[in-house]
Amino acid sequence: MSAVAPVETPETAYIWAGYRAGQLRLQLCDGCGHPRFLPAYRCSACGSPDYTTISSAGAGHVYSFAVTRRPEELPLIHDFPVIVLVELDEGVRLISNLVDVAPADVQIGLRVQAYFDPVTAEATVVRFRPVSAS
Repeated sequence: MSAVAPVETPETAYIWAGYRAGQLRLQLCDGCGHPRFLPAYRCSACGSPDYTTISSAGAGHVYSFAVTRRPEELPLIHDFPVIVLVELDEGVRLISNLVDVAPADVQIGLRVQAYFDPVTAEATVVRFRPVSAS
C-alpha cells in the first residue's frame, strides 16, 4: 500500500508549506497572544480574527497516547503504532506519531521533538521522536 497524501486546503496551506520547509507553524493571536494549532477564523480566547504565523521549536511532551494493535495488512497503521497527543512548549496540542521508541516505553510526560517526514513527493508530515536524557 502506498502512502496517502494529506489534503491541503487554502486554510491549511501554510501548515503544509511549513512542513515542507522543516517548520512547524502555529497561529499566534494578535489580540491576546494565545497560540493555536490548526487554523481558526477567530481566537478561542479573545475572539480576535487577527493573527501572526510563528514557527514552533517543535519541542514538547506526550500529553496522551494510544498504541494500535492492528493486523499487518494495514501497513500505514502498523508502521506507526504509537499515536500521541503532544503538547508543545508553546501550549498547543497536536496529534501525530511517535517513532524510535518501543510502545511499552511510552509514558505521559515523555519529552519529544518534532521532525519532518516526506511521505510523498508533494507532502510532508510532522512526527515526533523521544528526546534522549543525555
